[in-house]
Amino acid sequence: MSTPYKQLNRARYEGHSEAAKYEGSRAKKLYSLRIARWVARRLGRENRILDIGGGVGHQVHLVRAMMPSLRCVAIDLAYTPLRERRTAYGMATNVQGDMEQLPFGDGAFDAVCFFAALHHSPYPLKVLSEARRILASGGSLLLVEPVSLALRLTGRGFDAVGDGINFRFSLPFLVAQVRLAGFSVREVKTTRILLRTLGSWPRTFDPVIRLGMAVDALVLERLPLFRQVGSIGLVWGRAV
Repeated sequence: MSTPYKQLNRARYEGHSEAAKYEGSRAKKLYSLRIARWVARRLGRENRILDIGGGVGHQVHLVRAMMPSLRCVAIDLAYTPLRERRTAYGMATNVQGDMEQLPFGDGAFDAVCFFAALHHSPYPLKVLSEARRILASGGSLLLVEPVSLALRLTGRGFDAVGDGINFRFSLPFLVAQVRLAGFSVREVKTTRILLRTLGSWPRTFDPVIRLGMAVDALVLERLPLFRQVGSIGLVWGRAV
């Protein structure tokens, strides 16, 4: 826990509310619902799920609404989001811990999810290998992570953003890491193609989010050439 990037990550999420940013925007809820549907459709009968770096748990809360039998455990470095996860969404089975050293036995879960969490570690292969270790054979890995088009175009796979908290990777690099960690890759796609081109300020407005969702549906779903150029990568893998 003494590693500087872990200390910075933990400090970033302690002491303030995160659930409000999802609950206060109908468009963000709709976007989260689209992601949750993608996850739920790939889980099948798997019901022991670990939400890694899960924070307040907004996305997996939506997945649970679609799959009432789901038994979800969350792990996060920070205590505040885990407490809010319990009070805001009623998810009480949570562990404060490190995704690079998961405190669970081999094969303890049927599925693992990352909702924008993997990019907080400079060691994605280490994290993914731990995820594979605690998965039962054939279990699912669901990744929803920001991906860098700039790195892809320059042929680089991974680098640090510079704030000590975030790291970035290209989609091909991410998929390669998934395979190296012991997963077969079943599906790779992206979302948020329009929002990639906008600055952070306009992306916070509901009309812009709605327009972005419409563009995703028009471009990413119908034109195969563009399916891997969105700003959020979605990767589904199976433990082998």
